[in-house]
Amino acid sequence: MATAEGTLGTWVPGVPKDCSSDDAHAMGRGPLAILRQVVAACAYPELLGNPTVPEGARHRARRVLGEMDAGNIGGYNHEHRGLGVPTRVARFLQRRDGGVPCHPHNIVLCSGTSSILPGQQERAFLPERPFLSFKRVLWEMGAPFSSTVQLISFYSLSKSVAGESGFRAGFLELVNVEEDVVLPFQLAQSIPRPCVLGRVLLDLLMDPLEEGDPVQKALEERQGLLQDLAHNARLVQEVLGRAPGIHCPPLQGGARAFPRIQLPPRAQRQARELGLEPDVFFCQKLQEATGMVVAPGSEFGQMEGTHHLVLSLLPPAATLEQILLTLTQFYTTFLHQFS
Repeated sequence: MATAEGTLGTWVPGVPKDCSSDDAHAMGRGPLAILRQVVAACAYPELLGNPTVPEGARHRARRVLGEMDAGNIGGYNHEHRGLGVPTRVARFLQRRDGGVPCHPHNIVLCSGTSSILPGQQERAFLPERPFLSFKRVLWEMGAPFSSTVQLISFYSLSKSVAGESGFRAGFLELVNVEEDVVLPFQLAQSIPRPCVLGRVLLDLLMDPLEEGDPVQKALEERQGLLQDLAHNARLVQEVLGRAPGIHCPPLQGGARAFPRIQLPPRAQRQARELGLEPDVFFCQKLQEATGMVVAPGSEFGQMEGTHHLVLSLLPPAATLEQILLTLTQFYTTFLHQFS
């Protein structure tokens, strides 16, 4: 298995440069072919008559283009953005939440994780701990909470099972929010909007047509990603659990682990002298020694006096195991150096 090793900036192919990334494609997860085929046919309609593109993809592309102004994605297509996609998002949320009402007017399309906190609903990987939305809990609490408590929830294409970060698309749902607050969101000036192709991809995920639809079939097959995440979560706990001074609590979802590490007082003092957070200092030393880039927990917020690392669960298991072994070996060396 190839590993990141050697001097700073020297990388061996096959190992992600960023060992903390939650970008599925950057970590080696391939795209869903049906989604790319539909997008390709929408962008270049001549493919609609090309038999090398599966008929299921061409059928979905024709349906998408039928909603576009003059059948062309090159226009602004305001109705597609303002009504078509929000309507299907609302139906998706009602299915997800067991029938809890959702109105398209409360759906605001956005550019995903570039400007909002990402949702992780499709990365809840423990069957005994399925995703449960705050909105459904709020609804089940009944009046007066269900009709008065304000809630804004987020969904990002990059955190979906498709993992399409580059298309920059997602949405917000505004619950129990006053109209004069909702209106600026709807005016398309307050937050970045997704491009048309990003909207198309989002629309495909929200609106599986019927049983046997190729998009729905592909999404069902991609559920294997959750099994991979669950396996990698156990692997992180197992390998790091053998290293004294590193603790990783059980994980139930998401694409990252945040193990807590103990750092010697001497290392902490040296970090402060350099004007660095101790976990930033550790990560810099790790990169210098191994070439591995790992994000410090201080960049994400952590309790005062604690130190964490951020590790991706998305690499293939064999690659992740090598990352973990390299990390624990360096940690042992680091403790000896600064003891």
